Amino acid sequence: MIPQIEWMPVSDIKLDPNNPRLPERSKWNQGDMISELFRTEVLEELARSMLDKGFFAHEPIIVTEDKKLGFVAVEGNRRLATLKILLKDKSADGIEFALDREPTKEELARLEMIPVIKADRDAVNAFIGFRHIGGIKLWSPEAKARWTFAHVEGLADSGEDDPFRKLAEEVGTDLTSVRSSFTAYALIRTARDEHKIVVDRLVDPKAHRFGVWLRCMSVPNIRIYIGLGSPSEYEGVIAALKGINGLRLAEVLEDIAPKNPEAEPLLSDSRNVTEYGKILVNDRARKVLRKTGDFDDAKQIVDGDLLPQRIARVAKKCDLLRDEMSGMDDLPEGTADAVRNLHRVVQQMRTLTSSGE
Repeated sequence: MIPQIEWMPVSDIKLDPNNPRLPERSKWNQGDMISELFRTEVLEELARSMLDKGFFAHEPIIVTEDKKLGFVAVEGNRRLATLKILLKDKSADGIEFALDREPTKEELARLEMIPVIKADRDAVNAFIGFRHIGGIKLWSPEAKARWTFAHVEGLADSGEDDPFRKLAEEVGTDLTSVRSSFTAYALIRTARDEHKIVVDRLVDPKAHRFGVWLRCMSVPNIRIYIGLGSPSEYEGVIAALKGINGLRLAEVLEDIAPKNPEAEPLLSDSRNVTEYGKILVNDRARKVLRKTGDFDDAKQIVDGDLLPQRIARVAKKCDLLRDEMSGMDDLPEGTADAVRNLHRVVQQMRTLTSSGE
C-alpha cells in the first residue's frame, strides 16, 4: 500500500463488484450495488454523520485502478454508496434517504472530494482481511465467508500448499475459522451450482440465516449427514464437496432458511445445532421431525425419553387446551374437526394398548 492520502472526486470512484458485503451473482452494475447496500446496510446513519461532520480525513477510502472500471473502492464501499446517494450521482438514480431536512449546498459541496489511498489490490488484501476478519471492523458471517472463499481459492491457485493456514496467518485469525468459513460458503456454491438448490435467503444479510449455517460446520453429525465428513485440509474439502448428498443438503438448508420467506425456520437458533445434528443421524427422531415439524418432539427421542413420558407430556398439553376451550364463549371455526381428529388418534392408541394387555 502507498501510505499517501490524495483527494479525489466521488464521481471518479466506482463501487467494487467483488465487495464481500454483496451476495454473489454473475454481474453487478453500479446502480444494483448501491441499491443492495441501501437495502441491507444502515446507510442513513452514515449520511446524517457526513452531513453534520463531513468526511473524516483520517479514514480514507482505499482505491485500486481497474482496466475497465477505472478507480474502484476496495475498502469503504458503504461510505462511497452513501456519498453517491447524497450527491445524486446518476448511478444512484431513484434512491433517496428519508432525512429530517434537506441538505444544504454547502454540506454537499464539502463531500464532493474525499480522501483516498491508491493501492494495488493484491497488496491491500491482507489489510482488508485483518480489518474485517480478525480486527475491529468485523463483517457479517456471510461477508466473511465470501471473502475467505475467494482468497483461499486465490492462494490455492497460486500454488500455496496450505491456503487455510496461510490466510489465517495473514489476517490474524485461527485456522478453524478460516476452514469453517470456506467450507460453509463452498457448500452454498455446490448447492446452487451442482444441485440447483435455491440459496438466496441463506446468503441474504437481512435474513440473518448464514450464521446458523456457519455454526453447523462445527457439528460432526451434520457434516456426516450431508456426506461432507471432517476433512481438515483444502484438498480434502474440495474432494469431499464432490460426494455431497444433494437431497440431504437441500433438506438441511431448508430447515435453516426456508424458501418461503414467511415460513419460520425449523432450526432458528444456532444454540440448537448440536441437538439438531443428533436428530438428523437418528432415524426415528428424524422421521418425527419431518412428520410433525416439532423440534422438541424429535429431541425427546434423542434424549432417550420413554414412550409413557412423552405421552404424558402430550396429555398435559391437552389438559391446557381443554382449560383454554372452557374459557371461550365462541370456539374458533375448525375446532370441532380438530377435536374429532384428536379423539380418533387417541382411540387408535387405546386399541394398541388394549391389544398388549
